[in-house]
This record gives sequence, structure tokens and C-alpha cells, in this order.
Amino acid sequence: MRATLLFLIILTFSIRPQGHGQNIIGLRILIGEDAPAFLAFPSEVENVRWDNNEMNNYYKISTRNENTIQISYNGQDGAPTTGTGFSVIQGKNTHLFTLVLKQDYDINKDPVLYYDFSDKGKLKAAVEMAKKDQAGAAEPPALAAADKSKAEDRKREMHLVQQQKQKEAETQQKTEREAEQKREAELAKAKEEARQKEKEELLVKEKEKALRKEEAEAEKRKQAELDRLRREQEAENKKAALAAAELKKKQEQEQDEAAKAEAIARHKAAEEKRLQQQQEKERLAQEKLEALEAERLRKAEELKKETEARRKAKEEAEARLATLEQAKEEARKQEAYSMAGLYNRYGKGPNGINFYDIPPEQYNLTNTDFYIAADTATNCINSIELLKESPRLDLRSKTAQNISASLLGISFKNAFAYYHIRITNNSNEDYLVGANSLAWYQPDGKAKYLKCSYLTYIGFFPIVKPGTTGDYMYVTRAANINEEDK
Repeated sequence: MRATLLFLIILTFSIRPQGHGQNIIGLRILIGEDAPAFLAFPSEVENVRWDNNEMNNYYKISTRNENTIQISYNGQDGAPTTGTGFSVIQGKNTHLFTLVLKQDYDINKDPVLYYDFSDKGKLKAAVEMAKKDQAGAAEPPALAAADKSKAEDRKREMHLVQQQKQKEAETQQKTEREAEQKREAELAKAKEEARQKEKEELLVKEKEKALRKEEAEAEKRKQAELDRLRREQEAENKKAALAAAELKKKQEQEQDEAAKAEAIARHKAAEEKRLQQQQEKERLAQEKLEALEAERLRKAEELKKETEARRKAKEEAEARLATLEQAKEEARKQEAYSMAGLYNRYGKGPNGINFYDIPPEQYNLTNTDFYIAADTATNCINSIELLKESPRLDLRSKTAQNISASLLGISFKNAFAYYHIRITNNSNEDYLVGANSLAWYQPDGKAKYLKCSYLTYIGFFPIVKPGTTGDYMYVTRAANINEEDK
């Protein structure tokens, strides 16, 4: 059985962090049995530490993100009545908090346990609030003697912490010196490599000089070879001139025979010309026939196109008519879901449904966040963004009358939980989404309800048409649900 005492964990340090005006000292942090506390800081949280390590047996500290921590009560009996505190190291700041377990906290009625120190202004305000909190807080008489002894223990512990931090600083300085020595060694190595590089470049230049000398000698050898080839070519030219003279003499002897062959060629050319004229006449006649055939085909193609155009015009007219009839039918269907159409179908009579307001039963299932404009605006923006995300779950209910519900995802922002719900309507009738509620079950079977902080359709609950699906977001406060709960 859970402890019924409201215990106050009071942190009293005689040594406080120095040098930073943005340290929160002694601010009280409330948590409930079912409601975790959330602390948001302006930069990354580096470490969280209990003043009394035994508190790890009763509380769990986790990170929502690098700037936000969550503190939850695990429900174990026997939590120390003297209590303890915890410290948070964030950037250059060290914050010291006092923890209060408020067992009568109602997650559906009491203020949200979200402590927002996420910018410098909010952090400064929290520092001032902590000062007032300390000034007005009185230590319970029953705890005075025990706390006096514990204060001395905490003082010694803080002294040990300071010594540990000094050792860590010395270790860091040693590390930095070793790093500097390493950098100097690397620099000396780089200089030696540069000198070696310079020597290598001198060797390369000497090799290039020798290569240029070899190229000059090769050029001389090449020129000598060209001269030899030129002399050989001149000798060949003389030989060719002698051969040409001999050929000319032979050709003069053959001219008489060529004259005879020319006469025969002229006769042959005349006959070929006559044949070409005959072929031209035949070609012109063929072209005329082809032109007449092309004209016939052109007229046939025009007739075909005209017939096709009339057919398309008829089809387009029929399609326009079908579109108009479809639009008319769609307008008739949409009219059924207009305010007037909904009233005519569902709103008439003493038992009619008021579509201008949420279901009356929902008022008994909502908490105060539901009516706070600032919370509604924030939850609305978050819900719209989360509805755009791809589903991360697919937990489906049983199908009843061809209608089922699915849980597609659970997201957490600040101190709120966002449940992505989808209604699938495979029936032939409208499905009117009514009042929503959410509960979880403890190991003993007892149900605990989380009242609604926001619903996507806060002013007009959705209607899921036949054959469609409807998605919406159901928002509650983030609860401390243990692994053995259902």
C-alpha cells in the first residue's frame, strides 16, 4: 500500500554555488503519484544528482530531450520522511531544488506540473521565486533536530564535492598541457617533413635538367636523320622523272589507237542519250499517275478526319453531360453534410443532435486546460503538426458494425500527451464521433481516467462518412504510467 503521508523534501545547504546570479536555490518542485514533473531549461542539462542516493529507490529521473528532465514517483512504499533535494547542472549554472510529493494531487484538476525555465527571463523569475519560497518556508518542528545533523553532513558532502571539482580542474589542466605538448611535437614533425620535401624537390630539379639535356641530344639526332631522308628522296625524284619520260613516249605511240576508240565511244553515247530520253518520258507519265492517286488518298483522309472529329465532338458532349450529372450528384451528397442538411437528417425533434456544440457528455470528461485559450492554441498547433506525421503505431480495436478505431501514435510535448486516433467506417451509414474518454488500468484492475485537455474538433465533433476514415488528436496531461499498468 502506498504511503499516505505528504512528505516534503527540504534541501538546506550551508555552501551554495558562487559566481552565477542565475542559480535557482531551494525552489520547491511538486510531483503527484500519477503525475510526473517536467523541468525545462534554456540549454543542455549536463547532470542531475540526488542529495540522498536512496531516493533512486523511489523516484526516476529521465530526459524528455537534452534541455528537459522528467521526475516520476515509482510507487514504492517507505520513502524517507526526512526527504532530500537534488541538483541540476545546466551550462554554467548549478540549480538546487526541493522536491514535494503531493499525494492528493489530481492530474485532471490541479495545475499542470510543468516548470518552464527555458529562457533567461523565465530563469530569472524562477530565481526570484525561489528566494521568496525560502524566505516564507518554515521547517517542520519534528524535523528540526534531524535536519540540523543532516545539514552538517551535507556541508561535509559539499566540501568533498568542491574538492572533487578541484581535482577535475587539475586533471583538465594536465590534459590540456599534454595536448599542447602533442601539438608542439606534431609541429616539429611537420617542419622536418617540410625539409625533406625541399630536398626531394632539389633532386627532382636535377633530374629535370638531365632530362632536358637528353632531349637536346635527341633533337640533333633527329635532324641528322631528316637530312639523310631528304637526300634519299631527291634520288627517288630523279628516278621518277626518267620513268615519266619513258611513259610519255609510250603514250604518244598509243594515241592512234585511242582515236579509233573515241569514235566508237561517241556512237555509244548517242545511243545512251536516246535511251535516257525514252526513260524520262516514262518517268513523267508515272509521276502524273502517282499525283492522281495521292489526290484521291488526300480526299479520303479528309473525309476520315471529318468523321473522327464528329465522333469526338459527340463523345465530348456526352462526357460534359456526364460530368454535369456527376457534379449535380456530388452537390446533392455534399448538401447532406451542410449545416442545413445535417439538421434535417439528425437535428430535428426533441432528441435531435446539436452539431453547433460538443456532445454534452464531453463536459464531464474534460479538465480546465480545455477552456484555457493559451493552452487550446498551443495544443491546436501541436495537434495539426502531429497529424501530418506518418503513423508510428497500428493498435486496432475490434470491428463493430463495420466500424473500428485505431491508435496510430502517442507523442509527448511539454506536460501533455497526444493520441492520434483514426476511425474507419466501412458501413453504409454515417458515423458520428461522440464523447471521448481515456483510462489506464493498474495491476489491481482499478481504472484511472485522464480527462481531455484538447480535442482536434473542439467545437464540432467529426462525422466519418461511409467508406472513409477520419483522423483526430485526443490530448491529455502526461501521466506517470508504470510498466505493469495497462
